[in-house]
Amino acid sequence: NDVKSDKAGMVNVGAFRIEVADSGSGIAAKDHKYVFGEFTQFNRNKQQQGGGSGLGLWISRRIIDLHQGSIGFTSEGLGMGSNFFFELPLFH
Repeated sequence: NDVKSDKAGMVNVGAFRIEVADSGSGIAAKDHKYVFGEFTQFNRNKQQQGGGSGLGLWISRRIIDLHQGSIGFTSEGLGMGSNFFFELPLFH
């Protein structure tokens, strides 16, 4: 990674990455663009027996964006599980 300095004199020395993979229900390709949307839920009756507001990934994206990071996921489709990840820059 390139070393970059911001306006406050902090130097970006790399990134910290976390990934979480599951073998769950997966996400259909047609739904990928909605995953980080506010109040987004897919097949609620089948996949979210415990409920939820559909805000978790939206809030996560906002927090990661505010820290100049990135967040994303991959999923080969329904029944194939998903892999979610985020990266945050490391400053010195």
